[in-house]
Amino acid sequence: MVRGGVFVFVGAVALLLQLLLAPSCHAVDCSSRTKDYCEVETTCIWDQQQAACRAVDCRDYRDHSSCKADPKDVGPCAYQWELRVCYQKNGQVPCTEYYEDCPSDRCQYDKEQGYCYGAHDQLPCFLMFDEAACSKAGSRCTYTNNACMSKAEAEACSSQFDKSKCTGKCKWHQDDMLCFPKDLTVPCKLLRTNETCDTNRCTKYNTGTQAIMCLPKDAQPQCDMFSSADLCPDQRCQWNQGAQRCFDPKVGMDCEFYFDMQRCPQDRCRVVGGMCLDKEQPIDCSMFYYANDDCNKDNGCRPDCDAKECTSCPASGKCDDTKCPDATPEPLHQCSDHVTEGECRSDSVCKWDDSVKACVDGDVGTPCSDYVEPSQCQNARDCAWDQGECVECKNGDCKLVTTTTTPDAGDACDTYTQDTCPYPRCFFSQQGVSAGKCRDSQCRDLVDENFCKAHGGCTFDKNVYACYKTSEGPPCNLYSDKDMCNSLANCKWDADNLYCAGKDTGKACTSYSVNNCPARCVTHFDTNTCESKACSDITDQDACKDAGCTFDANMYLCYNDTGLACNKYTSFPTCPPNRCNYDYDDAHPKGVCKEKACGDLYDKEECLAVKGCKFVESINLCYKDTGKPCDKYTDRANCPLNRCSWSDDGTGNTVCQPKVCTEYLDKSLCTAANCIWNAHASSCYNDTHKSCDKYTERTCPPNRCVYDYDFGYCRTYDCPDYTDPDDCNSSGKGCVFNTTFGVCVTKGEPIPCSVFNFNQPGCPTSYCKYATDVNVCYPKDGQVPCSYIYDLSACDKRSHCTWDSAFNRCEGKPKNQQRIPNFLKSFN
Repeated sequence: MVRGGVFVFVGAVALLLQLLLAPSCHAVDCSSRTKDYCEVETTCIWDQQQAACRAVDCRDYRDHSSCKADPKDVGPCAYQWELRVCYQKNGQVPCTEYYEDCPSDRCQYDKEQGYCYGAHDQLPCFLMFDEAACSKAGSRCTYTNNACMSKAEAEACSSQFDKSKCTGKCKWHQDDMLCFPKDLTVPCKLLRTNETCDTNRCTKYNTGTQAIMCLPKDAQPQCDMFSSADLCPDQRCQWNQGAQRCFDPKVGMDCEFYFDMQRCPQDRCRVVGGMCLDKEQPIDCSMFYYANDDCNKDNGCRPDCDAKECTSCPASGKCDDTKCPDATPEPLHQCSDHVTEGECRSDSVCKWDDSVKACVDGDVGTPCSDYVEPSQCQNARDCAWDQGECVECKNGDCKLVTTTTTPDAGDACDTYTQDTCPYPRCFFSQQGVSAGKCRDSQCRDLVDENFCKAHGGCTFDKNVYACYKTSEGPPCNLYSDKDMCNSLANCKWDADNLYCAGKDTGKACTSYSVNNCPARCVTHFDTNTCESKACSDITDQDACKDAGCTFDANMYLCYNDTGLACNKYTSFPTCPPNRCNYDYDDAHPKGVCKEKACGDLYDKEECLAVKGCKFVESINLCYKDTGKPCDKYTDRANCPLNRCSWSDDGTGNTVCQPKVCTEYLDKSLCTAANCIWNAHASSCYNDTHKSCDKYTERTCPPNRCVYDYDFGYCRTYDCPDYTDPDDCNSSGKGCVFNTTFGVCVTKGEPIPCSVFNFNQPGCPTSYCKYATDVNVCYPKDGQVPCSYIYDLSACDKRSHCTWDSAFNRCEGKPKNQQRIPNFLKSFN
């Protein structure tokens, strides 16, 4: 297993070295160089593990193609597939590339730090987290700037991140926030801004991944640094459409980068398990389900029928890959893979969420209380019908049923209220009636076998725990087993959608009951009818056209536009999305079909074709600005987002109000509003130089502050906010990137508790505690960070948190209630 932290550090440094493709004309003794002098030599690299400068070698290649091609001529190299590491062919994989599988014959493993290193080496200084431990390490380590580091590293100018410490032989470069020796020219690769990249000796490159890349004139970025076909230099690189990647044809490209299996090159790659893999790459048979076709001897695998798993073929002898006779189909663990409602309901671990028309994991999605019919309730995972309402199952027992405690006086059912409706003779239903109605019970309302049998004309099926009208036959959609489905007279297994549907006799859809509605029709549980599919019910492009409907490939929607005014369409399925928009607001809580406004358009041509609409291409924004004050616009779609924001006004009401600087996503709109545009971060702000906590969520200036969604306030950047090693080490805040855990920390401070989320044994009890209900490790003297809570009920339990229903996430309660617009939150 590859060590995550080491991967981050070595990968980041090695990446810069791989940029410098020009070989040195003479050998350089790297081992004698200090850290600063190591930085200026392209054939050397500073090894933080060894606290020494060394020559670039095979281990600095980070993919198989580079390792095999060896463009730096540092080999011969070999590639270890399991660890995904390149190493000297005549040597061994470095100990630091291992984790718990640390080879004991030549390496040693420190359990406390989770670190594998050479048997004769010493634990690196940067892993000593306090002064006492650092002192015990002896003279090789020194505790400075609240951190333990090697003496060689501590003495380097480039290790000083505070201007006040950059003295003597060192010089502070303010624009690049860098300390470097006075007698050395700062290497181009360390010049981080457009202004400081010295064009006399360096070249600026636009790779699309950062503002600029500054490199020596005799060097070029490696091809895979370019993020788009437009930027990929065709003189020496090629753009691969199948992998959407720029690569060096002399080096090649790893097979795993191909995401389109149709383009997986057959000469050196093969498609296995839906992935493009190198032909040299050993296959991990355990990745296959034992009954999967990929578990075969051609892939070096065979099914173990007893263990019901796919294992590797024996090293010698015959490999018997005969299929297991009692093998069952591979279970679908991703509920989102199910496209249709029937397919979803046939999977016992999934739920159909009617609110979003999607298949979701069984423990999320539509709450049981949202189901108003027993048939829907019992069809939902972990739900049961109890006293006229759908409730969450108790202790996983979904066979709950009780009678009403209200005495049955024998009166007509419609004379009772919801509280007095006498079950099982009567049943309270809310479908079709907004206030609900107590009516005579139907077979499908009775979820107890005795009640079902006592009701005339009903049959109870224990296999699916359902009561149905005998004359209509059993409800096909409840049967998830193919053989059981096909054994029923009125049902037939739908092989395309993997669910049990009604047998199709060619009659009109409305002539079928909901129990045996065929696959070409659609069941409407709200009206208890089987009906012909509306255009909006069709998801296949060809089927859409065959039904006489229109298919929009951009929106991937099937619809039928009859030409009526938008407000004449009364439901979401009938509202034609090509020119209308189905919207919900306070005046129309159930939704209304409206003519599309400029704000509803996202295509440039479509936008500009409408009179008065303007388009901002950089952010795909279509708007119409009539010049009125923002608060005069009362509709979301008409609120001109070039200068206004449709957002919370701080009182819980969503209104059109003037934008603050942080809400501008386009440079021209930002500067037109007299705000400052940060090209590196592509963000807009207005820094009035107040302390960060004086700003709201909407006004928090990102150049020096960050809005903390855990605790709901604007604050200054802390070290853990930096995710890039270079940004961390150059922050000027005394931060250092811990390569072991891949996190930026304040020098001398322990690893943030959050690193150990979902790892209770690893959560350090000396300064952290563990919340088992949300699997979060957090500071002893603090509170659970709200953004780490993913469950609504767990969020509600914390008084400092609030649930944002728009984004289904938990956030800290804002100390200032003015909120950021929802559409902007996706950029945070």
